[in-house]
Amino acid sequence: MSAITDPVELETAAKSGGISMKEVCLEAGVAQSTYCRWKNGSTSPRLEVVQRLSVALTGLLARPNQEAGV
Repeated sequence: MSAITDPVELETAAKSGGISMKEVCLEAGVAQSTYCRWKNGSTSPRLEVVQRLSVALTGLLARPNQEAGV
């Protein structure tokens, strides 16, 4: 999976894997409010934040037997 740099694509990929954005944000160490402001167009995230979210999602999707909330 290549790095996702669009919040809608990130959320779509997470949902398709049964993962919530709350889980992705927690794994990435990014406040969910930061992600929401990016998604709503209020802010533009630093490249580091986008990379952390993408890496976190990739890691969560790669985990075997992924269960929501675990």
